[in-house]
Amino acid sequence: AKPPPSVGSIVSPADITLQELQSPITWVFENNRLWAVLDYIGNTIWRNFFIDWRRLSAVGVTEDTRISGTGEPKPASEVLDTVLGTVSDDLAWRIDNFGIVVISTREVIGRMFPSPDEAGGTGADAPE
Repeated sequence: AKPPPSVGSIVSPADITLQELQSPITWVFENNRLWAVLDYIGNTIWRNFFIDWRRLSAVGVTEDTRISGTGEPKPASEVLDTVLGTVSDDLAWRIDNFGIVVISTREVIGRMFPSPDEAGGTGADAPE
């Protein structure tokens, strides 16, 4: 994660979203629909998510895919990583230049946000 911007610097929408994703959130999911879980995470940190349901359905993930999980409060980015990793190893996310969290398959995310130093994880690195 990037350090907070210095006073007087211009803060991009992506930087704001990255900061908000570091906010600890509580998470208790018991057989909830994936769309509701992602909606909860986005609403809790006041950030927009774009979920590529068409691509997700190609790897067997739908809005109605059920998820359960709970844990101590932790950064929203880690909860998002946990949720997506629980659902499928094929899912990833990144923050676009407008500060929107884009969720899709690893293949699509890799094409949209090429990164030569991609080393795994689902997207908690800096926006590109």
